[in-house]
Formats: sequence, C-alpha cells, structure tokens
Amino acid sequence: MEYNKMHKHFKTPVYAMVLLLVCTVYAAGAMTVYVDDTSGDNGATIDVPISVSSTENIGAMDISLTYDPAVITATGVADGELIADADLTANYTGASGVVNVSLASLNGINGTGAIAVIQFKVVGCEDVTSPLTFSSADAYDLDKPITDADGKVIGYEQMTVETTNATFTATGECDGNNTGDIDGSGGDPTMSDAVYLAKHVVGLSGYETISANGDIDDSGDVTMSDAVYLAKHVVGLSGYETLYPE
Repeated sequence: MEYNKMHKHFKTPVYAMVLLLVCTVYAAGAMTVYVDDTSGDNGATIDVPISVSSTENIGAMDISLTYDPAVITATGVADGELIADADLTANYTGASGVVNVSLASLNGINGTGAIAVIQFKVVGCEDVTSPLTFSSADAYDLDKPITDADGKVIGYEQMTVETTNATFTATGECDGNNTGDIDGSGGDPTMSDAVYLAKHVVGLSGYETISANGDIDDSGDVTMSDAVYLAKHVVGLSGYETLYPE
C-alpha cells in the first residue's frame, strides 16, 4: 500500500494569509482539539480523526500529534468533514512517531467535527497500546485581525486551545508479522527487508508503510538499530537468532 508523504494543495492567497499569522496575540475563549480512543487488529489500516468542537471562524491551524511507531505507523492524511473550503498540508514519517497537520481557510472553519483523518497501519498486537498525544495545537481567529499603524493586517489573534489526548490499542495476534518480512514480499527475511527498514527509518518516500513489526530488537522504538539487527540476523551472526517481539 502506497501513500503520498505530502498531502498538499495550497493556493497563493492562502500562503499570504498564513504568513500574516506570524504576528499573533491570544484571544479569549477556548476551543477543544481531540482524538478518541481507538483500536485495530494487527495488519489493519485504521482511520483516526482529529476533531474540533464548537469552532467559530478559524482562519488557520497548526497541529502536531505524536504516537508510538512500534504500535502504529502513519501512512496517510485526508481532509476532515469540516474543511471542504480549506487547504490542508500534512507531513509524516512512519518511523518518527509524529504527524504534523496545517490548514488554512479564507472563509473560516466553523462547527464541530473532523478537520483531518490520519490513516495508521497497525504493526503491534496482543493489546499493546500507543498514546495519541498532541504536542502542539494552535488556532487563529479570522474575525480578529491585527493591524499596524497604517491599518494593514499583519496577523490574527491566536485562540486559546485545549487538547484531549487518547490511546490506540493494537489487538489480535501478530499472525506472522514478527517474521521480519518488512517489505511484504513473503517468506523468510532477506537483506532487502533490512534495507527497506533502514529507508523507512530515515523517512524516504515510498517506504512509509512496513508489513511487519519494525521493532526487531524489542527496544520499544523503530530505529536504525532494528535495521542493523535484522541484517545481522539475515547473515546468521551469533546472538541475533531471535526476531522480537516473539
């Protein structure tokens, strides 16, 4: 399964508006950005919406969501139901454990609902969990421009934002996803799987999705050490016979 690493369709006027947001002050009132507790079977691809409640005329937002890449890995980001007239861009690297989402609207975003939907591939199993945590969430009020002495708009007031985090639970048995078959080619792991995992870790385009649990050395994170461990396993070095988690 392949996904574009960047979902991007900005228009020139939106760029100009986003640049104005550099100059901000905080506005009164609070809105909530949240995700819900979610679960999914090992090997499945699950949609996780990022939602907002009771929004009024938001001009732009910047959000970062973190997760455990040993449990789930981001493979795509789609528009949410509230942003039909907005422009969204997202970047993510499956191994990094971070999804960054930015959006801007010349008409304002209003109401309650999803602003973005993240697709996650479930690589964990047997009820392991990953936190879904907002490391940052900023919103800007289109109704409250900031002007300079000449009346030129130089920014928008930054709104108070509250966040609600959640937990993702990976369910089901691994069903062979601990075999080291990272590239999904089938059979025993080969050096191609180790190379694929290394490219996944550094975030190369086309290697966002892995077909097996990448935490080969059972450290709790998917890193270059896992790719090295898998390569040593493939060539038969002593001490690398076991692929974790067992």
